[in-house]
Amino acid sequence: MVAEADHKKELDLQTQRTLERRSKITDAARKLFIENGFHNTGMAQLSKESGVLVGQIYRDFCSKEEIVSAIVEWDLQESLAVEDLRAAIAIKDRDAVKEWIRQYVRGPEDDSGVLFAEIVAESSRNPKIAGITREALEQMRTAIVDALMLLAPDPAKAETRERLARAILSISGGMLMQQSIPLGQYDKKLSDHIVAMIDREVSELER
Repeated sequence: MVAEADHKKELDLQTQRTLERRSKITDAARKLFIENGFHNTGMAQLSKESGVLVGQIYRDFCSKEEIVSAIVEWDLQESLAVEDLRAAIAIKDRDAVKEWIRQYVRGPEDDSGVLFAEIVAESSRNPKIAGITREALEQMRTAIVDALMLLAPDPAKAETRERLARAILSISGGMLMQQSIPLGQYDKKLSDHIVAMIDREVSELER
């Protein structure tokens, strides 16, 4: 029993070390992709920035595309708080769902738009990145449709829900792209205007 407990403890420590190392790699990749672009970021640079040996990076991630996939997955679960939305839907918290939609449309105030633009640009050249991007967008579309279904469950409004979900997705992407423009900055007045516009559309859907 003692040996089993020690073995489990060692496995837990190894898992924790792996997660911490992968986090270092993806954090460094995010920074370098924003600064240099996907193509101009090499594994040697990534190793120097993260402090992880190149060979170990390849053991954790078989390619740069896999690193992008990990970054996108993190953004979906953490930065975009998709799990928070699903939790709000599960308990039928309409106010929380509406607030999530507002924050999603508003977008981040940091430099996330640069990375988003880089990933989208690479999607036009790289089928693997294109697949990652399509999957992420589909997850977001589904989450938004589910949110709108809570607010307006009438089956007759299915087409309207789908159209509004795609509009919200497009507007959010547009806001991120705007932030990626050199010398661009977060435009709070524009953001407030767009949020108010989406609020009106949501209210109309609820009628």
